[in-house]
Amino acid sequence: MITYYATTPHCYTFESFVRDWAPELADQVRVLGYSELDLAAAPAPGLHVLTDFERLLGPEQRFARRLHGRLRKRAGLRVLGDPGRWLGRHALLRRLHEEGINDFRAYTVDELGPQVRFPVFLRWANAHEGSMSKPIHDLATLEKRLAKVARENRRRWRWIRDQLLVVELVDAVSDDGVFRKYSIARIGDEYIPRHLVVDRDWVTKGPVVVTPEIVAEEEAFLASPADLDLVKQVFEIAGIEFGRIDWGYAGGRAQFWEINTNPMLAPHNAPDPLRRPSQERQTALTREALESQAAAAGGGSRAGVVPAPERWAWQALNAGSRRWDPRRR
Repeated sequence: MITYYATTPHCYTFESFVRDWAPELADQVRVLGYSELDLAAAPAPGLHVLTDFERLLGPEQRFARRLHGRLRKRAGLRVLGDPGRWLGRHALLRRLHEEGINDFRAYTVDELGPQVRFPVFLRWANAHEGSMSKPIHDLATLEKRLAKVARENRRRWRWIRDQLLVVELVDAVSDDGVFRKYSIARIGDEYIPRHLVVDRDWVTKGPVVVTPEIVAEEEAFLASPADLDLVKQVFEIAGIEFGRIDWGYAGGRAQFWEINTNPMLAPHNAPDPLRRPSQERQTALTREALESQAAAAGGGSRAGVVPAPERWAWQALNAGSRRWDPRRR
């Protein structure tokens, strides 16, 4: 069995992967939303994958750490995703700059000062939509934009301001005038190149530019990804053993944007016919890695994993905590 945990509104990532790309796993997979867990039930045998840490509030993250610890203690279970080791986006970007890997920095609102290098952009640390704005080129414009965000979120501003990041923008445009985003998924000890997508916009979300030449370039990346050792190093720094890393190149240097702990493991739309063979192949590798991890686990136990007092506390937390985050995704 493969048991996959995510925030309840975002279980679609793994559900769509199984439905559209790995239907043969359907009878072997359970996708569970954290807020809907039956904590009195015994955990299923096999592989347990904890994800979506960036979308959990502080008390929810603490619960996820306890859940991980209890699952790890069960004989025969294989557990991926340790929220106790995970570095959030802000901490990861800060660490990557300190390590000399990334050339750009990210700041919370309280960290802003004369060290900020413009242009910058705004994004939420716990979301995956990319930039909230066009590039901002000076302090006065930044202050106006921050004031607008504060007005829009005034009732909950003190709860969410630490999730708002000001990120220095690096010029990652390629010589041919387009933007390239490279991605690799990690599943335990397996690293699977996922895609190279090309866009005309600096917020590169999908394969907008698809030509035979670009497809050949993607095939070359999937066969022999550049900077794989550096990618593995970044995953280790981040403390993430299940997720997908995205990066690009600026000035010939890899610049890492984020690691999504609850990623889309395959296209959620039908890929361009030119790209479909490569996506089918890489998705098959993803499925095989999951099956291999599950096969390495053993049997389970009939006892519930969480004692009654913690179950009651989790139910109360779910009833009340989410009202504090209006951007709950």
